[in-house]
Amino acid sequence: MAIGQTNGAAHAALALGFPQPANAPGVRLNRWTVAAPVAACAVSRDGAHAAFALGDGSVRLVPLRQFEARKMSAAVLHQGSVTLLGPDRTTGGFLSAGDDSRVLAVDSDGFAAELADHCGPITALDSAPAPAPKGLRAVAHGGKILLFDHHRRVRVLCSPAGAIIDIALSPDGRLLAASHDRGLALWGLDDNDSAPKAFAYRGGLLGLAWCAGGGRLAAISRARGPVCWSRRNGTIRTRTPCLGAVRDLAWSADGAVLVGTGDDAILCWPTAGASNGARRSSSGRVPFQLAHRPGAVPTALACHPRHNLMAAGCDDGCVMLGDLDHARDLVIKHADGGAITALAWSPDGDFLIAGNDLGEALVLDFTSLTKCKRA
Repeated sequence: MAIGQTNGAAHAALALGFPQPANAPGVRLNRWTVAAPVAACAVSRDGAHAAFALGDGSVRLVPLRQFEARKMSAAVLHQGSVTLLGPDRTTGGFLSAGDDSRVLAVDSDGFAAELADHCGPITALDSAPAPAPKGLRAVAHGGKILLFDHHRRVRVLCSPAGAIIDIALSPDGRLLAASHDRGLALWGLDDNDSAPKAFAYRGGLLGLAWCAGGGRLAAISRARGPVCWSRRNGTIRTRTPCLGAVRDLAWSADGAVLVGTGDDAILCWPTAGASNGARRSSSGRVPFQLAHRPGAVPTALACHPRHNLMAAGCDDGCVMLGDLDHARDLVIKHADGGAITALAWSPDGDFLIAGNDLGEALVLDFTSLTKCKRA
């Protein structure tokens, strides 16, 4: 597939963020009004830029290393809404998909190159973290996955059972998992065998999440709570499902706690190897809860990349930070009416970015705290 430049660079200094105090000592907050709902957000692999995907087809960029300038730039990249956005771990930029059935690779200057077009509705994007082999990017649409290497050569993988709902490349880039209406498909990418291993699961599976070490894969079951697979010695073993319905999943930094957004709280399942505090009180199947606020529904979730912390956003605009080791939480941004639709941490954990359905983009700056801790 030919790769071409599209839409040019982002408009510089489109808007300045409005600084305001956060609700936690030492945390700074900048807020931008972007005039369209935020569908997704992400931070680049090097932590230099935050990106926000909007319902008007644009991607907004904020240079985090020049955070004091509070600048935001914009590039209109898609016709209709931007539906998916994630870090492009192969280049350090971003991958975006839109209502126009196009997938773009976007660099930090807002220049975009077309990766795929005329795909129909795109359900999932992922990329293999560096230094994974081949620099893989994966695009799911219908019952197919387009797998691009660093030369942009494409390999087509076909689902063994209908439409693909989500995909996830393992941290080492050697396995590709796909969820569908009948369970899980798992491809080994070190060989050219196009036939995946199939794991049937009644009712089908939704979202997927690998833990940071790649030893566990979690999925959301339609009929039950999260289900996990362990990866040992090249084999995948099914684990007992956890109790509790969730919409999103993430793993703690050490891979010892699986975290999900429940109906009225964040549910946390300690796994094998979990140790202190609240973890010892759990059986591993019955979760403990964080970010429980009567009348508020968790709508977004992101686990800290280095510490056993999680951030949760709610439908009333509140953002909370939870300590997974000791089952404690605190509010870092009070409710203001706009439902949080997206959350993401920078790879170093210095910044937390968020977007809401009222058309606001937020950057919470933790650098004064993290620098003190590193010192």
